[in-house]
Amino acid sequence: GTFVINVTRDMVVQNGARLSIGNVGDALVDTLELYLGLSDPSAPVASLIAQNGSSILTAPRPGDPVPHSVDLKIYGLASCTTNSKVDPAITINNSGEFWGVIYAPDAPLRILNSGSMYGSFVGYSLSIYNSGAFYYDSIIPLEQTEGPWYFEIERWWEETGPPPGP
Repeated sequence: GTFVINVTRDMVVQNGARLSIGNVGDALVDTLELYLGLSDPSAPVASLIAQNGSSILTAPRPGDPVPHSVDLKIYGLASCTTNSKVDPAITINNSGEFWGVIYAPDAPLRILNSGSMYGSFVGYSLSIYNSGAFYYDSIIPLEQTEGPWYFEIERWWEETGPPPGP
């Protein structure tokens, strides 16, 4: 079944900790829906932080080697935002790992120092620093044909060589 968590302020996965969705006792939790913040934009700011070496993911489905991003859905509500570039609403820190989809239209996402995100992100901004990585999960359009996190790549362009000069 689906497990739902509502976090009205901050959620921090501490250094080396793991938030993993899968078998819970005798019950199988197939998916997690995490609602971050409150609908009232004047409410205190809410955030999600994956600290150094932490993981936020779902257990792989039987027979699959890796988690499915669509099994973990995070919805950033109106108070999931930030007042500065220094402290974004969603942060994946040093060697942190995240597998999932995030729909948080007012939230900036920052990936730092070898942190990795696998899935999709719809939000205010995305900043990747110091060997951070974002991998769009191409299985999403095959498994999820609706919802705010669904989009399909129609065109891809890469620039090779050194960046243009000033």
